[in-house]
Amino acid sequence: METYPEVIVDVNPPERLLTFYRVHGVFALLFNLLGVVLINSNQRIVKLYRVFMINMQVLSLIADAQNTLLMQPVYLFPVVGGYTNGIWWHLFGMSSHFQMGIFILLLYLQVASIVCAIVTKYQIVASIGNVENL
Repeated sequence: METYPEVIVDVNPPERLLTFYRVHGVFALLFNLLGVVLINSNQRIVKLYRVFMINMQVLSLIADAQNTLLMQPVYLFPVVGGYTNGIWWHLFGMSSHFQMGIFILLLYLQVASIVCAIVTKYQIVASIGNVENL
């Protein structure tokens, strides 16, 4: 039988990581809001494509807020596991599984929005190519 050296896992919240989450979350929210304003103010973008782009940007804003401010995942290495240390846990006692489910749902919605935006863009380009010149 083989023996392995003892592995020590520190489960105390890492303050540097949590500070990084807070700083990154604020900057991510500001840049995502700037993206929404810039997409909305550009009138040259086709309306349907603009709607999908704004949808994608808003979902990105919500996912960034979920991951950096509300959830704040802390990973335990070398163990495959972790816990959350954000607002969802401290104020509401929400489990890590439910928080991760919300985050994965937001990622799926982002992918769907990106696909819809790309399909709409190529439909618009294809319709421009099909217009007969007078």
